[in-house]
Amino acid sequence: MERMTASQERPGQAQRGKTLFPFLVLGIGVALSLLLHFVIRDNVKGEAQLRFERQASDAQHVIEARIKSYADVLHGLGALFNTSNSIPRAEFRRYVAALDLPNRYPGFQGLNYAEYVPHEAKARFEARVRRDTSLDPRGYPNFTIKPAGDRPEYFVLNYLEPLAGNELAFGLDISSNPSGAAALAAARDGGKLTSSGRLLDAGRSRSVFLAMRLPTYQSGMPVETVEERRAAYTGSVGAGFRVRELIQGALDTSKLQSLQFRLYDAGPIKDKTPSAAIREDRLLFDSDDLLDASLKASKAGDPDALFTTNLPMEVGGRIWEVRFNAKKEAIIDRTDALLPWLTLAAGLVSSLLLFFALHSLTSSRRRALEMAQVITKDLRESEASLGRAQRIAQLGNWSLDSETGEMTWSAEMNRTFGNAATSTAQRYEDFLRNIHPKDRRVLEQALQQAVTTGQDSDMEHRIVTRDGMTRWVHTIVHRSQEASKVVLNGTIRDITERKLAVLRLTVEHGVTQLVAGATDPNEIMPGIIEAIGTGLSFECGSHWSLDKDGALLQCTASWGENAPAIAEFLALTKKMSVPSGVDLPGRAWAGHEPLVLTDVGSEQGFSRTTAALQAGLHGALALPIVAAGRNFGVIELFSAGTIQPDDALMQLLKSLSAQIGQSFQRRLAEDQLRFIATHDSLTDLPNRSLFNERLRHALHQGTRYTRGIAVMFIDMDRFKVVNDSLGHSAGDRLLQDSAKRLAECLRESDTVARLGGDEFVVMIENFTAPKDAIAVAQKALASLAKPFFVDGQEFLMSASIGISTFPDDGKDAETLLKNADIAMYRAKDQGRNNYQFYSAQMNKHTFERLAMESSLRRAVERSEFQLHYQPKLDLRTGAIAGVEALVRWQHPDWGMVSPAQFIPLAEETGLIVQIGEWVLRAACEQNKRWRDQGIPPLRVAVNLSARQFAQKTLLSDIAKTIAQSGLTPDCIELEITESLVMTNPEHATETLHKLKTMGISLSIDDFGTGYSSLAYLKRFPIDCIKIDRSFIKDIPTEADDMAITRGVIALGHSLRLKVVAEGVETVEQQDFLRSNDCDEMQGYLFSKPLPAEEVTALLKGHSPKQNLTVVDPRKRA
Repeated sequence: MERMTASQERPGQAQRGKTLFPFLVLGIGVALSLLLHFVIRDNVKGEAQLRFERQASDAQHVIEARIKSYADVLHGLGALFNTSNSIPRAEFRRYVAALDLPNRYPGFQGLNYAEYVPHEAKARFEARVRRDTSLDPRGYPNFTIKPAGDRPEYFVLNYLEPLAGNELAFGLDISSNPSGAAALAAARDGGKLTSSGRLLDAGRSRSVFLAMRLPTYQSGMPVETVEERRAAYTGSVGAGFRVRELIQGALDTSKLQSLQFRLYDAGPIKDKTPSAAIREDRLLFDSDDLLDASLKASKAGDPDALFTTNLPMEVGGRIWEVRFNAKKEAIIDRTDALLPWLTLAAGLVSSLLLFFALHSLTSSRRRALEMAQVITKDLRESEASLGRAQRIAQLGNWSLDSETGEMTWSAEMNRTFGNAATSTAQRYEDFLRNIHPKDRRVLEQALQQAVTTGQDSDMEHRIVTRDGMTRWVHTIVHRSQEASKVVLNGTIRDITERKLAVLRLTVEHGVTQLVAGATDPNEIMPGIIEAIGTGLSFECGSHWSLDKDGALLQCTASWGENAPAIAEFLALTKKMSVPSGVDLPGRAWAGHEPLVLTDVGSEQGFSRTTAALQAGLHGALALPIVAAGRNFGVIELFSAGTIQPDDALMQLLKSLSAQIGQSFQRRLAEDQLRFIATHDSLTDLPNRSLFNERLRHALHQGTRYTRGIAVMFIDMDRFKVVNDSLGHSAGDRLLQDSAKRLAECLRESDTVARLGGDEFVVMIENFTAPKDAIAVAQKALASLAKPFFVDGQEFLMSASIGISTFPDDGKDAETLLKNADIAMYRAKDQGRNNYQFYSAQMNKHTFERLAMESSLRRAVERSEFQLHYQPKLDLRTGAIAGVEALVRWQHPDWGMVSPAQFIPLAEETGLIVQIGEWVLRAACEQNKRWRDQGIPPLRVAVNLSARQFAQKTLLSDIAKTIAQSGLTPDCIELEITESLVMTNPEHATETLHKLKTMGISLSIDDFGTGYSSLAYLKRFPIDCIKIDRSFIKDIPTEADDMAITRGVIALGHSLRLKVVAEGVETVEQQDFLRSNDCDEMQGYLFSKPLPAEEVTALLKGHSPKQNLTVVDPRKRA
């Protein structure tokens, strides 16, 4: 019984086992379907998260780069103040205007400079600002530091642009509150850019804005330690800008609909607020503010259905946190979202079908054949579903017999490799041919290791599709033992999109690091090309930029794989030059956009096709480097495979172009600032700072290698007269032409600089003998003596040159410049238009000259000047026809100073204007006294200097002086030299006519000694010409002088002019002049210049005599 019962139970148990088996299969199928569903869902979500984080990182880099470009403006302004201890207010305005802030940097409220003023310097600072007339001729008479009150130190807003609308901030002490003072002190000690926290605009808009400040330091002082920075601190440059306008445009509207970000201020770096503790009152910017109401509404939804990430960045010593979020449907497309559910549905359907098939099979043997057919159909449908799932997931599988090399592929493998064949039977060699040549050996080693060790392996590598495209795949290898054979099973999944995203992000970060750490982008260009080439699977590349002439593009840097054919291709590239619009680099340069050649073999406009194909290169692209609308070059890249551009690649290329272009733009701005700081803005010559630097370097080399140096100090003669008479614009053009002529006289190794005004200085290196400097000086004098043409007018100029040499005249820059300056003044004393070498004796002369100049400035105030009068005698009647007023200087210590000593100095320093006004006023007053004493009307002649003649108020000043004296204009005669009127004949003619209209008599003094034109002479409304004493002194012994004198008398009479002879000292000279009909004479024969009292007696006691002889011999003493 027991045995029977057991035998009966065993079939029952077997039957129950068969009944449960379909349910077991169903459970396993459902579990596997759910597992595959979750795996694919997590994979889709992971890739979406990666895309979201990449987009957020890209947006952060764009925001960071935009903020950095705004900060670079402050760094540039700070460099301007750091390179010069004194920046004129007008130059600050020109610099800010050149930045074009409203168009290039939207959001800037303005730039300013806060000057550091210790309490003891407060009064001097306020007085200096009040006197500053560089922008406003009235100065700032009411300027005071605000708020009022005494403080240990002040940080005063001295320069503001634009000033309009910011007048209340002018003079504001921004350290007047304790928190502001502490922040400024921290910036000064740190030496770095500092940023304020969130600020609200006080206006109606209540917009958020930020303020940044950058400390500036004294040029040339060390700033390594805190103490050194405090000692060198001069102030700080600052700016305020609205955050909305600053960030606006970082992302386009289409991006903002899918990717939102909010910008928060997390506080100073050392006191950073944790993310969770950042309150909404720290919000700086919300990208939703840039969208209209409808777009904002469309973005509202479940906050849990968002991707989020927080990214920090440093801005001016503070931490900003950017919080990004995006809705899932904006990151995950519909196909990817449905993929896990399609996989689950296919698995469940297959499991259910298999369950019913097995259940039917176990239920009835009679339905076995029918069930087999159903199972076969289900299996085929299951395989089809699996194939569809593989195709959707881009996942292919394969099997390899390690002994025979036979393989089986899934259909998805053929699609991945781009094969049209549907056969799944392949050979191992066919498989390897699809692997990228550079990854083939690594894959073979991984497969061999799996066969040998039995360990599973996976790797990411490249494949080459049938149409030549390169794609990335993820391969998994598993070893199994089937009977006596070793079989490798594996999968291949196409990961091109994800891999390229990672590689492109890596490339962008690599280029960013190279650019951030470089001072000269040209130096890192090979590294940039290599970073892009290796990251994006290019074989070689090159950089093209304009040649020196700016006409052709030429290769300036290259990189390539270590292969002879590629090296030969790059060598050919380096020899080429192409114009804009021609060949691959020229077309990209002209178009300002990346240019892609899918296959150079089919491209007609590519000139290196043969060389490229020989090197195995097929795809090519050209990336123009563009910033602010300006081209800085073209990067050219070549790949072994063909290139199919996509939106992500083009976006990456444009981002790289912007990054590299900003580096070039920043270097260009730095070079421009350096040029501004070291060169004269008018002539573009080196300024004093750069000249001193070059001179010190030359002195170091000269001391080391025993080389001579010559320094030439050049001053333009009578330039101030031209500048005052024609205006500063014409004077500036004369200086520019002079600078060009001087530069053309020198070798490339020599230096010419402008020190200021009309002063130039030249350094001649490798000086061996005085003849070297003499040759340059003569060449410079000859060049500057050629006529200048400004506004259609011709001018004749000259120069005085002083020369000092190393090591004889000095061993440092200051001594050489000082001694060359002394020698230059000696050249002026010698009559100008010459050169003089320095000698020690000149120092004594210089000190005497400085002492005389100091005394001369006080002479008018102390009434040390006197007027002496020399009579002019009518040669026909013997009557005194008039007197000439001659200034004399009675110094309290030196006695009577010769006019030959102080008049040239007064001309040079400009004091002659003040002296001339006094002479005219004193002469008029004396003439009025003679009139009041009953002396017949007498004409007094007064010499008019070139400086006076150039004064714009000349006519009004003369009219006022004559009117105040009570005389009429016909009692005054003005004497001018012919060189004066010929400097600017047009201006002279106009001025002389106006003087003549007033009733004043005019005469040409020292006639015949200067440059004159008879064509102009006849146009001048003059009454008299005076023959210079140099032509009279040798009469009657010098026949040439007699002939010249006769000619001048005849010329004057033919032009209906009176002729006066100067310097007559002998009776023979008087007789000669009378016999040739000269009208008047002046000289010691009749009277030397006399004080007013003696002239009064002479006028009262003189009686006309036809045959005049010498009067009181005392008067010739």
